[in-house]
Amino acid sequence: MALTGLKLLLNIILNDTNSKNDILSYPIKDKVIENIHKHLTTMLNIVNQFNIRKSKEYQNLSIKFQKKISNYLFTVLQLMAEECKNSKILSLYRTYLNKNLILDFFNLHQRMDISLYIIQWLQYLIMDYEIEKLFQNITVLESIALYLRHLNKNENKNNLKIQLNIIRLYSLLIAQESQSLRLMANSHIVISNIIFVMQTKLDYIIEEKNTEESKNIMAIIKEGIKFIHSVFIKASNVFKILDSNESVNYIFIRLLSRLVVSKYYEDSWSLYIDDIYDIINDLLESILISTPHENILKKLIPEEYEAIEDKSVKNNDNSNN
Repeated sequence: MALTGLKLLLNIILNDTNSKNDILSYPIKDKVIENIHKHLTTMLNIVNQFNIRKSKEYQNLSIKFQKKISNYLFTVLQLMAEECKNSKILSLYRTYLNKNLILDFFNLHQRMDISLYIIQWLQYLIMDYEIEKLFQNITVLESIALYLRHLNKNENKNNLKIQLNIIRLYSLLIAQESQSLRLMANSHIVISNIIFVMQTKLDYIIEEKNTEESKNIMAIIKEGIKFIHSVFIKASNVFKILDSNESVNYIFIRLLSRLVVSKYYEDSWSLYIDDIYDIINDLLESILISTPHENILKKLIPEEYEAIEDKSVKNNDNSNN
């Protein structure tokens, strides 16, 4: 009942500009954020307790409760996101946000729906250096990667948006400081799961051909490739992950080579990959030169390799001319 009442109150606030300005003004704002944090932590703990108990009764209760919790988080975090667009106020959240709460967002993913607004909210928060340091933790970064892969189970519009924004969150982290970059570059879980997600997305497009979500799926592939390219440039030790796991190496090279070849046999794809075509080629060449699996490309589908080889020959001929 209290949850419903609070949700109703917040909806009124969100839909009335004057009320929203009043509630976000000092000093009321501090108390609002403090109480939101308390409720948020309590709700996450409740969901967790429901799922710790293995009885069917508790599991059913948890399932019914999930949607309410998800809606609650959506409403609360929409208010928070609106507030923290002003970077000067971000420091206020240092008191209420901690590593464990961030982990709860992602570790509870199989028990409740995490809203897109949580990811967007976190993108705002990392503008504050003290909050950004909470992400300089391998457990946090790998939990996010596991959630990214978990969303692959259902190719719907909302999940695709969340996946896209998770990769953008990663990109923001490595753009702002180096500790997260070093951690991700050394994390097999982070790198391999992003590669896996991109590969399955490409397979899905190839199999479905005319899917309505092709544009959104290709956006994820592009963001993922740009992110990994940035990691490769800034932290060459990421090659160790490819060296240590031939299957990841193979999957990634296959992904890149299929994108290269797609430019020639899928006219519509040119629109998707033209702006990252040089990045794809750069990654492909870097991997083949910098890893011991120099002949791995020949294990791919023969016609794919031949198409890339022909292109390479033509490029050499043109350069000689």
